[in-house]
Amino acid sequence: MLQPKIYIEDPHHKMSRKFLTDQVYSEAIESFVIVDADVLFINKENKTLFLLARRKAKPMQGLWVIGGRIFAGESERDAICRLTKRETSLEFGPDHFNFLCMNRYIWKDRQQEPQDKGSDNLCYTFTAELTQEERATVSKDLDPKEYDTALGLQEFSGEMLERQKVHPAIIDMHKMLFG
Repeated sequence: MLQPKIYIEDPHHKMSRKFLTDQVYSEAIESFVIVDADVLFINKENKTLFLLARRKAKPMQGLWVIGGRIFAGESERDAICRLTKRETSLEFGPDHFNFLCMNRYIWKDRQQEPQDKGSDNLCYTFTAELTQEERATVSKDLDPKEYDTALGLQEFSGEMLERQKVHPAIIDMHKMLFG
């Protein structure tokens, strides 16, 4: 599978992290495409996806994958490691994740005010397999601010995904992985 290329003018240059006020971040979301990294937990043997029970935070509420925003200057692989640890407490190195695709999502709403303004997100999507123990950890340690933790991580086949009427991107990713 083709990997996205990143061109770095000076590998020693480090961009500082800048945290914005809610007001400024809200304006930035309306002005720029936000770049994200997501991970789709899979079970290759069973040809199933592991999705979160329910994402509470906008823009994507309902069954979705782990992930979030990439910071300026942060590699997509470093971001997915950071985001996975933040949202599940699992700590993996960049080689644990396999690049799957890039998707662009134009959402009608968002978590930040004004919520009805939506957001435009370009997303690096990775896959990763989990052991039984890691699955239990994810189910136990999901970030309760973002996810409904009552059901933890649930396993879905392609048929189940269609019956649940999940977002078309999830169904497309299942087809990319398992045909």
